Amino acid sequence: MIRRCKVCWRRGREAEAEGRQEEAREHEQGSKKVTALLTRMVELCGNDEISGKEFCDLLEEGLTESEFTLIPPTLDRITVTSIDRGYTMRSPIVFVCGVNDGVFPVHYGEDGLLNDKERNFLKNCGLPLGPDSRFKTFQERFFFYLALTRADEYLHITWSLADEGGEALMPSPWVGLLVNRGYVKAESDTGTITVKNRADYLVNARAALHFLPSALRSAKDGERIDDIWWALYDWSLLNGYDDSVHTIGAGLFYNSRAQALSKGLIESLFLKNKTLRGSVTLLEAYRKCPFAFFAKYGLKLKERQEYDFAAPDLGTLVHAVLRCIGERLLEEGRPWRELKDDEILSLCTVETERAAAEAANNILMSDAYFRQIKNRVVATLVRTVRQLRDFSEGSEFSVRALEQPFGTKGAWKGLSFTLPDGVKVELVGQIDRVDTLELDGRTFILIVDYKSGKKSITLPEVYSGLELQLFLYMAVARRNLGSKAVPAGAVYCRVRNDVQRCSAEPTAAEKERAYIKAGQLSGFYLNDSDVVRALDDCTMEGRAASPYSGLKINNDGTLKKAANVSDDRIRHDNWGGGGGWRGRPADRQAN
Repeated sequence: MIRRCKVCWRRGREAEAEGRQEEAREHEQGSKKVTALLTRMVELCGNDEISGKEFCDLLEEGLTESEFTLIPPTLDRITVTSIDRGYTMRSPIVFVCGVNDGVFPVHYGEDGLLNDKERNFLKNCGLPLGPDSRFKTFQERFFFYLALTRADEYLHITWSLADEGGEALMPSPWVGLLVNRGYVKAESDTGTITVKNRADYLVNARAALHFLPSALRSAKDGERIDDIWWALYDWSLLNGYDDSVHTIGAGLFYNSRAQALSKGLIESLFLKNKTLRGSVTLLEAYRKCPFAFFAKYGLKLKERQEYDFAAPDLGTLVHAVLRCIGERLLEEGRPWRELKDDEILSLCTVETERAAAEAANNILMSDAYFRQIKNRVVATLVRTVRQLRDFSEGSEFSVRALEQPFGTKGAWKGLSFTLPDGVKVELVGQIDRVDTLELDGRTFILIVDYKSGKKSITLPEVYSGLELQLFLYMAVARRNLGSKAVPAGAVYCRVRNDVQRCSAEPTAAEKERAYIKAGQLSGFYLNDSDVVRALDDCTMEGRAASPYSGLKINNDGTLKKAANVSDDRIRHDNWGGGGGWRGRPADRQAN
């Protein structure tokens, strides 16, 4: 057996010397397999004596289980790998792809939780972490050097001109350095097919048909094209590619023109008994993007639901907790101003635990990561409730309704109107919070809408139909609270606990002022100093602008105008009353 292995090995060497590579690999693999099998038999049997039949049975069993694989050594092949895994490989031709600025080599900075100095300090204390940015930068340069030195004959370096969104991308600075020193020659491929380079594109039928539309488009514009493209066109029709050619022709003469939907289709998609029923978001969505409106409300398309806690889930959770806290106070007959700090913490914790069990399939209770998010939500709610409590302490307004529905059975009356074609529009929804004040025989209304994200409103957006929510809520409230109801304000309350950046270490008071300023109410207020004074006593004469509403009353009793306060007045004839609004954008810093 050993003699046969030696013969097999010798024949393999002879075949390799004579250029018979495939036969040489066969002998080499056979000798290695048999040698490995005999070695395993020696390890298994040791010094035990076995009969010739037992030896033959073992040998036959081993050879039966052995697998021989052979890849033709002269066959061309392409190996795709990353440089950190394939730096030991060499090849006649190497393509280094993606050599864009910041992509390869990568720019490493100190953007992590710990900087390099802190990492080195922990390393000296016996707590080594991952490599610092300096090491990774030098390592990336070394990988780049290895990538450029893997080719034996040709090296091609490529980079992207633009990303998926069409934004321009720059090549790595190392490319310019290599070109300037004469190591490589820069070439650009614009994709233009000429007589000289057409052979590079006409490789096979499928690849050639890919470039046929661009060539025929020139013929459509009246320009003369090379006869080879007409030959390709005729050849494709005669050789089974007629479907592809017809598709190309249809694409050349296709004219994208928006067509109005038929009345019958509109009624089947959006209407029920010639009635369009929905929330104000329905109207805003159409004004923002009619196609998105068609996809969402007509085709009923929805994003695939994922097991995650996203922004809509956060909004639902904070709304539920604030509603529960407000309802408990209403049941007890207590205003928000009577809440104590320790009571606020316990209320937010208990209500968040209760609401979290129903939020996003109970994801906030699944693991430590989401439990930490739940704790952050509690902290955000505590800060928001405290701010609402502090605002209520200086306000004569009281809560009238929470999560007040309208347009449904047993709720407030909604708004409805009829279009010229006879279609009736019914608007339904739910108002987060309604505060009221009885003054001089009139009922002044403050609409508060909770938002978990940054939200602002301007009069141009209202005029364009992009922001109708607050004004619609005010119209509904006035319709249901009597003819003497007057708008006092419609504002967004931001429920967030974002990180505030400071140039120096702030004190506790400075931190509190920064958070209050970040959570300032944004919206529109009645241009009436008496009502504003009753709404927020921080606007009193002689004081700075209120940290809660951003409003300020001058010494003469008029409402101060800042650089970012609109001078536009909205008459209240449409609301069923007189007076005027004074608009304030989301950012209330008076310059």
